[in-house]
Amino acid sequence: MFPREVLRQTLLRIDGRPYGAYRDLTGAYDFGRFRLHVDWVQPDPYAPPSRLRVRAPVLAAGIRPVQWADPGRRTALEDLLLRRFAAAIHRAAGETAAASPDRQPPPAVCLEVERPGQQILQRSGCSISGGLVEFRFGCALPARGRLVQGMRTAAALDVALPEAVAFALRSRPEDLIERTAHLELHEDQQVLRRTLEERGWVAFLADGSLLPRESGRSDLPLRARGAVRLSAPTTLAATVELPHRGPVRGMAIPEGVTAIVGGAYHGKSTLLGALALGVYDHIAGDGRELCVTRADAVKVVAEDGRPVTGVDISAFVGPLPGVLDTRSFSTNAASGSTSQAAAIREALEMGARLLLLDEDQSAANFMTRDRRMRRLVPDDPVIPLVDRLRWLWEVERVSTIMVVGGAGAFLEVSDRVIRMTNYLPTDAGEQARSICAELPDDVRPVWTQPTKVRPRLLRVDAPRTGARDMPRVRIRDRDGLVYGETPVDLHACSQLVEVGQVRALGEMLRLAFRYADGRRSLEEVARAVGAEIDRGGIEVLSPWPGSAPGGYTRPRGLELACVLNRFPGLAIGPSAE
Repeated sequence: MFPREVLRQTLLRIDGRPYGAYRDLTGAYDFGRFRLHVDWVQPDPYAPPSRLRVRAPVLAAGIRPVQWADPGRRTALEDLLLRRFAAAIHRAAGETAAASPDRQPPPAVCLEVERPGQQILQRSGCSISGGLVEFRFGCALPARGRLVQGMRTAAALDVALPEAVAFALRSRPEDLIERTAHLELHEDQQVLRRTLEERGWVAFLADGSLLPRESGRSDLPLRARGAVRLSAPTTLAATVELPHRGPVRGMAIPEGVTAIVGGAYHGKSTLLGALALGVYDHIAGDGRELCVTRADAVKVVAEDGRPVTGVDISAFVGPLPGVLDTRSFSTNAASGSTSQAAAIREALEMGARLLLLDEDQSAANFMTRDRRMRRLVPDDPVIPLVDRLRWLWEVERVSTIMVVGGAGAFLEVSDRVIRMTNYLPTDAGEQARSICAELPDDVRPVWTQPTKVRPRLLRVDAPRTGARDMPRVRIRDRDGLVYGETPVDLHACSQLVEVGQVRALGEMLRLAFRYADGRRSLEEVARAVGAEIDRGGIEVLSPWPGSAPGGYTRPRGLELACVLNRFPGLAIGPSAE
């Protein structure tokens, strides 16, 4: 352990020397209130950023043991501390102000901390353990060409960094109030989630929730004047007693089949989007703080061209030309209908009990088929979803919520119909039943009993490269990753909300491949990986033992399944009985 002064002295000594001199920084430095650990130094300016950590006692920040003893509260507390740390770093880096052409950007721009999104999630950027809080971050050590810029680095590590740590761990009265409110919101959300199970609901959206977002590419709430807040219709309203907010009224959606209808731009897809991300807790001010959906909800879309391996799609697709048996369907490029059928079966394999669908993102021939087409093409192998919805609920006990814009056939098989008008929901169930009676459809659902969902036993022929058999993981963006030389397209996994989740999924593949030995099902593989993270923290994903970087955000096991199901090296053993 070196004194703080040694860090500055070292940086002044190596200023202007070749870039490799930065390696002299490796080690730990005592800053008094915290310790800085320089775990790994990049070999050149174009290599991945250096890995650094800050460790400080939690008691010094006024954090009581009761606030982090419970795993759920600890995750919420880590989330808040990381937000404050990241905000301070980005503020010091002048994120919102462009540097003038005649001067260099602020020194703190070399410090790399991913700012958390709207969700409260477990992230590697901050962890609390053994009475210590640890922040992990990257540092792209600055250079002039290939020469060390020691003065700029000193300004970042010896000035901006201590200020960010002080802000993150500050314990003024207003900071303690913010911390308490964050934890209380988390507890209210957890109680609300338990209430879903107790009352047989799949979702609850509190009155006053703000569902619209700034844009289709932004997860921030719409701040425009006149933005409509949710108000539950009387027939779907319920009140939940929360420990901190007291009684909260909102729209409760029971289990079963629910159709969401309405005109274009009236909020149908906005409501479905809130339901899809309701599997996560949200921060205060997001607008969806008390919009919760059961944790095993999966949004299903058509995905032309995706690989499918050994999935039983016979409940939705009969024998195909050139395919002997759709009970074990494989292809390198699925069609819209077969990809959507596979996605539903894959979700059921993972134990999902709520499916979310949007007609606009679905294959038309998979959703429904009118009587004229049924008569013209009676031998179509695709069994429309409308024919299977009641089976999914009454036999498999899987609920469905779907946005319907043009297919009235779904009204007849729905338990309830929610109509969106100017972003406000109304109960249109009675009106829908009346219309179905007045305008009957002579097409009746196919009530044949599909085969039971059986788990596939997985084996992955993982690519192996390099002496350590650890292929490099590259993240393209939130829509995909490359494992070794194998690309995996994740654009259809719309419940991924942060790039950090994709980065974590790339590393989770390393763990999953240990278990995908042909004897375990996909669900068992995902559970085993989740158990490792539960035991060792999200830090176990790091390929560098003892040097866990920031930047990982924990996804659900359902998203790990999403990656595995799209991995080209997937192989299937005999189905488990």
